[in-house]
Amino acid sequence: MNRLLRRQLRRLFEAAGEAEMEQRLAALAAPGASSADAALARFVTAVADSYDQYERDLDLRTRSLVLSSDELCAANDRLRGQTQHLYAIIAELRATANRMLEAQGRPPLGEGDADLKNLVALTGELVHEREAAQIARTRALHALGQQKFALDQHAIVSITDVAGRISYANDKFCAISGYTRGELMGRSHAIVKSGQHPDLFFASMWQTLAQGDVWSGELCNRAKDGRLFWVASTIVPFMDAAGRPEQYISICTDLTDRKLLEENLQEAKNAAESASRAKSEFLANMSHEIRTPMNGIMGMIGLALAGNIPPEQHDYLETANASAQALLAVINDILDFSKIEAGKLNLECVPFAPRRELEHMLRPFEQQARERGLRLHCQVAPAVPAQLSGDPIRLRQIVTNLVGNALKFTSAGSVAVRVDVAASGEAEFCLLAVAVTDTGIGIAEQHQARIFDAFAQADNSTTRRYGGTGLGLAISSQLARLMGGDLKVQSALGQGSTFSFTARLRHATQPAPQAVAPATPAPAAGLRILLAEDHPVNQKFALALLGKWGHSVELAENGRIAVDLYARERFDIVLLDLHMPEMSGLEAVAEMRAFETGSRRARTPVIALTASAMQGDRERCLEAGMDDYLSKPLKPQELREKLARWCRPAGPLERAAGPLHSGA
Repeated sequence: MNRLLRRQLRRLFEAAGEAEMEQRLAALAAPGASSADAALARFVTAVADSYDQYERDLDLRTRSLVLSSDELCAANDRLRGQTQHLYAIIAELRATANRMLEAQGRPPLGEGDADLKNLVALTGELVHEREAAQIARTRALHALGQQKFALDQHAIVSITDVAGRISYANDKFCAISGYTRGELMGRSHAIVKSGQHPDLFFASMWQTLAQGDVWSGELCNRAKDGRLFWVASTIVPFMDAAGRPEQYISICTDLTDRKLLEENLQEAKNAAESASRAKSEFLANMSHEIRTPMNGIMGMIGLALAGNIPPEQHDYLETANASAQALLAVINDILDFSKIEAGKLNLECVPFAPRRELEHMLRPFEQQARERGLRLHCQVAPAVPAQLSGDPIRLRQIVTNLVGNALKFTSAGSVAVRVDVAASGEAEFCLLAVAVTDTGIGIAEQHQARIFDAFAQADNSTTRRYGGTGLGLAISSQLARLMGGDLKVQSALGQGSTFSFTARLRHATQPAPQAVAPATPAPAAGLRILLAEDHPVNQKFALALLGKWGHSVELAENGRIAVDLYARERFDIVLLDLHMPEMSGLEAVAEMRAFETGSRRARTPVIALTASAMQGDRERCLEAGMDDYLSKPLKPQELREKLARWCRPAGPLERAAGPLHSGA
């Protein structure tokens, strides 16, 4: 029974002790007790049971509470640990997020900037971005690998450290150099040095690279077997964080085939230029060798024709002179063709009157046409301007060649020259159109394509029957092109031909000079002349001609004698042949000018005489110190004009004092 209930019952029964109380309770429950006592006994028993149950329940609740308290403490401990772990995770997440943010250059998070949810979201975002970057990096590495593969397939690639030691060489580098990769690793690029470049070349290259700049250039290297190979190289420095080179990558392209081709082309060019020079020298020599005797022939014929000779001999000499003129025309054609081929034929641009020039062009052919029973007539359209600017001499050369051919190949009928203006669409220029039509033998269609080729005529029978070099039409065609036009032919065998050409001429800005009959200068008699000439016939001709004009001539048979005579004596003028033994005319005039400078003698006019008559001869003569230029065969009228232009006779007092003139 519950102790508290026992105390309460003892007080209720006023029992002296526990035993007395127990006795009274037992009496209440004894048989024969009154119903009230029995009910009270049952009540006490029920109350005691209630107390017992209460104590049991209380004990159970107490034990449960003790157990719950322990579990709660343990749970609190666990929760506290989990909270600390969570804070650590949040801190680690924040640190991880900050590292990722820092890698992206973004500002870091503070301790209160984000809770776990935000951190998880941010971390997820950053992880996603990092994964995307990783994918991009993987793709970039793949693309880089493909680019490297492509580069290796095309280029010669090597990598060196700052000391120039090779750390990488691709297959193409090994193939072209002949070295294995093992032989190259750790070696300097000097292993393929060819010795073809000076040390300064490499010093400049390394200076550029040391500054962190890219170097590009062409290099000649030597392979393992001694073979030279050329590469176009680009060397790129890789820089460290401090901005200093730490590696160099060299990317090269093989130039060996191109260099070999360039060498072959240069050799071919040199050979062509040598052949061209040889050709020009040959033509110059041939011109000199032919013109030199031609000078004597035509000069002597001219002297003979000027004398009193019987009519029959006069006719013989006129025929010889005509033949000499024809031969000279052939030589001039060859020289003109050579100049055109070399691109050294320059056209003048001077004002001239087309109608007047055409009249002068055709006048020499009028007698020839009458003698052959042919009609020669000319028609100039009203649209042709009265004044034009161009090269009338070369225009005359084309027209006279076409008219001369037309007369040569026409035995009956006529030769007509028509001049008109074609539409050019340019207000500044006039496209002059000239056509020469004949009723001659004509040209077969199969031969028309080649008649403008050099040294070609319609067929071999034409050459045998009519003669000629076949250069006239080739030269005329080229001259027409130089004038901005073209030369064409329309012909039928046995029905005649029409040769037509155009020339692009400028409208004249000033009138052409009026035609004035050339005035023969007054003879400059009494000149003291130094003649330097090595050819005996030309000596004889020049001495006779100048003596006939009343001049005193001192003859020098070569350039050395001429210089010695010039230093000892005074002359009014010097006629100096260019091609002489011992010393050429150019060398001689240089020494004469040097003597004048050293002795303070006044400048004496020097006229060059040459039989080569090649492009540039006049310029070379003037640069060497000559004052003027005459080509052989000498024309007496031209020589007289030059003498009258450059000097006048000296009197006795003037001869004693020195030359009467000071040159140009």
